[in-house]
Amino acid sequence: MSDLILPEPAIATFVHLFKPSMNDKYELTLLIDKKPGTETVDGVDRTVETSADYRAIQQAVMAAIKQGCTEECGYDPKTKAKFVPFAGKDPNNPAFVKTLQLPLKDGDTDRFTRGEHNGELRKDVYPEFAGRYFIRLTTSKDLAHAQDPETGAERSLLVDFNTGRPLTMQQLYAGCWVRANIWFSPYVVNGNMGIKAVVNAVVKTGDGTPLFTMEDRDPLKGFNMPAPTVDAGGADTMGDAFAAMGVGTV
Repeated sequence: MSDLILPEPAIATFVHLFKPSMNDKYELTLLIDKKPGTETVDGVDRTVETSADYRAIQQAVMAAIKQGCTEECGYDPKTKAKFVPFAGKDPNNPAFVKTLQLPLKDGDTDRFTRGEHNGELRKDVYPEFAGRYFIRLTTSKDLAHAQDPETGAERSLLVDFNTGRPLTMQQLYAGCWVRANIWFSPYVVNGNMGIKAVVNAVVKTGDGTPLFTMEDRDPLKGFNMPAPTVDAGGADTMGDAFAAMGVGTV
């Protein structure tokens, strides 16, 4: 199936696109605001989700499920053979669809299933997930150092919408607004079936409220240490190494 480009900006968080995470995958989580609306069917009003991103992702996921039931889109590296991931399954069977691991989740109801927060609601651990859907995107590729398919030259697939320039780690932070190019693919691993969401490119559309600061990452935070002292040369010993050398800021 073709790639999906999110129609609306979403909030980036857990950004690991410049260095791989613990599982050697580059990844990014997107937060999508819920936008409930009302739809009248046969004279009865019902609540529906009106978010364009939500609807686009749901349609893309359903298309990937149908593909997994009918096409040889799976690949076995051991036998080097293609196969139908969900062979014999009916994509229109709700009972079957419920057995799949799907990438789009509800930030208000999703719970951790492992680790120190096992069993806890995700929104209770990360308040920014409340009132939002979320989707975790992964890739094995270093998007910051990709290769142009036509010229072979290196180029970044993490860029700023307004300037077209490559993004730095400081610019693509948790809390900024982005749109993503996503590829959905059916998979089956050790009997577990689902749809994975692969990120192909990310475009930053605007700044937002940072979800955490560098101070939050400081391992010394919480020790209530005194402020750094000033040495005889007048330079902050914990600050700019060039401060006492008369080097100005750029």
